[in-house]
Amino acid sequence: MDKEASRDPYQAYYEGNFLGQQSPSRSMKKLSIFFKANTVKRILDFYCGAGRNSIFLSNQGFELTGFDGSKMAIEKAIEGQRNAKSSASFQIFNYQHALPYEDGYYDAVIAVRAIYQADIQRIREDIEEIRRVTRLRGYLYLESDQRTIWSQRKHWGQTRTSERGTYIHKDGSYYHYFTERELRTFFKGYRIVRFYFNDRKFYVLYQRIESQDC
Repeated sequence: MDKEASRDPYQAYYEGNFLGQQSPSRSMKKLSIFFKANTVKRILDFYCGAGRNSIFLSNQGFELTGFDGSKMAIEKAIEGQRNAKSSASFQIFNYQHALPYEDGYYDAVIAVRAIYQADIQRIREDIEEIRRVTRLRGYLYLESDQRTIWSQRKHWGQTRTSERGTYIHKDGSYYHYFTERELRTFFKGYRIVRFYFNDRKFYVLYQRIESQDC
């Protein structure tokens, strides 16, 4: 393995079939049905990991773009895309200020096990960028199960910051554990279509209802 890959903080995570990275989330089948019924065509997979959800949705007929900051994750995604004969496209990108996509280009954005690895300010910036690249009346789907990470936060070397619910991991990365109230209030300019929250496990589908100028 080359030196660049060895510095990838997610190397251990993406080696092998860790945490089901080769299988799509079980929610994707129902989400695909909903998207087809609501004129969704273009989808952005926000920090797509090894591409499991992008590949599945692409093979359901959607136009998929996935990005991630991990070189190893994107290599896994491209390998999976070729094996599945999927048309999904993937790119390595760890953005700091803006996503490299046009305003309103996507009909939907999915963020599975994403967004929460940041402090509050960065999360708000992520939400605003997602809103920018999603068309009016488009959708945002969030899914995560933070229960294991929460219960093991001290064992994994996480220390609390001055922000409520935000911790710094021993590798320097941030982890924010969403509350139900945050998921209901952080996403300005959206309405909630579906909402499930139980003990830090959540599935939320939003629809963008306000323009950028609001």
